[in-house]
Amino acid sequence: MIKSLSAKFVFEALDESGKEVLKSRTVGRLSVNTENKNLLTFSQAYGNLKGEQYVNVLKVTTEAVR
Repeated sequence: MIKSLSAKFVFEALDESGKEVLKSRTVGRLSVNTENKNLLTFSQAYGNLKGEQYVNVLKVTTEAVR
């Protein structure tokens, strides 16, 4: 049973020396019934708000094990 769902968005950014590095942003408390296509749509909208373009979107689930 899925207990919780979050998304991890990976994007490229420049560090202090001007080199490209990968950074990530996590958004939690998403509906456990979220489909992959809806998560991708959400990542595009969220990226537009933050001014970031995500190179990878990860779906992170926490499951209850009995």
